[in-house]
Amino acid sequence: MGKMMDKLLAEMEQSKAKILEMGGPEKVAKQHGRGKMTARERIDYLFDPGSFSELGMFVRSQIKDFEMKDRPTPADGVIIGTGKINGRKACVYSTDFTVLAGSAGESHSKKIADIIGLAGKMMVPIIGLLDSAGARLHEGTALSRPFNEIFQNQSKFSGVIPQIQVLMGPCAAGQGYSPMLSDFLIMVQNTSWMWLGGPRLTQSIVKEELDSEIGSPDFCMRHSGQCDFVADDDKDALEIARTLLGYIPQNWKERAPRHLCDDPVDRREESLLEILPDDRRFTYDMHEVIEKIIDKDSFFEVKDEFAPNIITGFCRLDGYPVGLIANNPDELGGVMENDSSDKYYRFMTFCDAFNIPILTMMDTPAFVVGHEWEKEGILRHGAKLLYAYACATVPKISLIVRRAYGGGNVVMGSKTLGADFSFAWPTAEISIMGPESAASIIWAQDLKKAEKSPEYAKVLEEKRKEYHEQYINPFRLAENYRYDFIDDIIDPRDTRQVLIRAFEMAWEKNVELPDRKHGNPPV
Repeated sequence: MGKMMDKLLAEMEQSKAKILEMGGPEKVAKQHGRGKMTARERIDYLFDPGSFSELGMFVRSQIKDFEMKDRPTPADGVIIGTGKINGRKACVYSTDFTVLAGSAGESHSKKIADIIGLAGKMMVPIIGLLDSAGARLHEGTALSRPFNEIFQNQSKFSGVIPQIQVLMGPCAAGQGYSPMLSDFLIMVQNTSWMWLGGPRLTQSIVKEELDSEIGSPDFCMRHSGQCDFVADDDKDALEIARTLLGYIPQNWKERAPRHLCDDPVDRREESLLEILPDDRRFTYDMHEVIEKIIDKDSFFEVKDEFAPNIITGFCRLDGYPVGLIANNPDELGGVMENDSSDKYYRFMTFCDAFNIPILTMMDTPAFVVGHEWEKEGILRHGAKLLYAYACATVPKISLIVRRAYGGGNVVMGSKTLGADFSFAWPTAEISIMGPESAASIIWAQDLKKAEKSPEYAKVLEEKRKEYHEQYINPFRLAENYRYDFIDDIIDPRDTRQVLIRAFEMAWEKNVELPDRKHGNPPV
């Protein structure tokens, strides 16, 4: 090897060593002092050892104004590259808070846009690790084009490859749209915040003091529903990302990976007979039913604290990933409303885009009614569930545990809306409305006569039972094939094997939707 090559290699190694120092020891120490990992440490933890290959390492800001020529910007504040997570290929970008607070400049933004584009071209997931103070004002309009190219690529590859963002620091203003364009957002407790307008900007424009809770992980989970998972710290967040990837495919053309399962397909769960209360007016936690049906310890809940009256999450049945959506009677009686509709719609759309079968578990008194709900568009929110379920082409199976009333029955997986199989427990109640409400309308005159009588409650109960026997009793409904509501009434103890066999049968289903550019869902 010649002297010239020796010199060039030494220069290369020296440059790389300097870049790997990021913002320098002092800035790295401050990052650790905040309880946060550095951008490079996060990548090392997320990816399989030795599998990560960095791209664009030598990139630096090209802006010279506002003293930028004197500011070191190693890798321009963002590390991008490729590697493997649990043996499966993935692309990543990780913003570096030790370099100008991770702010997005022209080259910084272009690197992110390009790695998203590369992930789309290679048909592998893209994971973004965000820790940034926002747009780099020193670079002004120079960053506009590549910054917007990030949004363009995220939108273009939506439904093509899985997109996960892990927010591990601040995220404000226009940068906050990027997590919303991803499929899933993981936030870290105490260190991450997300606003359209941060405290200083909001104060300067609308003279409004922001509550300290706004933008926090708890706020974005419980109130706005913009966050899918809340982690305790950086490592926990990265573990959540690794787990999530285990339930989803590499791209829309593939299927999610099957895991080895030692939980018997024909496991009979006797305790399922004890969960539902004898009195239908009492509630129970649907999580208890879920855990006894699916592969042991396989449930991975999404948005667990947002609209808890509906449960969404991934699980496995005989090792195969399934998207599970269930009403939870223990929260607001399992009623359907706007937030639960949004949560359901978003999760179902993801599952359908990435070939993940859908299981719905019903126990709902239907959608809420009232002046305020009408004003807030309850019909619009319910209609998008009708649209999404009717258009979903993945295997769809419904299980009616108890109440399946009104529009709730339809959107939660009615056979008449496209469920491939629908099973019911003997406790199922299928009707356009609850028996009390129906009885009060049908026998309004009889009840009015008895209204002031001590016999009123007795009369109402008699009419409720009459309506229930005629129109709600699942055995009666199953007799009439014209209704086509359910395929079988099953012993709750056999639910697991019934569902597994049904999904096995439905896996190769072929559905062709009408030829079109795209639909126009109500949102």
